Amino acid sequence: MESWTEIRCPACVQLGWPSSRLLLKLKGDIPPILGVTIEMKCHRCKSLIVWHLGTPVLVPVALGTKNNKRQKVAFE
Repeated sequence: MESWTEIRCPACVQLGWPSSRLLLKLKGDIPPILGVTIEMKCHRCKSLIVWHLGTPVLVPVALGTKNNKRQKVAFE
């Protein structure tokens, strides 16, 4: 059985971006290892995200830039 995990930025939506950005995609079995954390920086909002390996815990340590340009789609 194949399992996969997508790590998305939890800070993008808080900062006004329309959706969260994909930071990391993993395939296979990821066992929880005590004390292991991975720090990632979101390319879109520039936030620093800490992920506790093997758990669904994502913590934004430092928030990045806020999106002040709200884009709207016009349908015809």
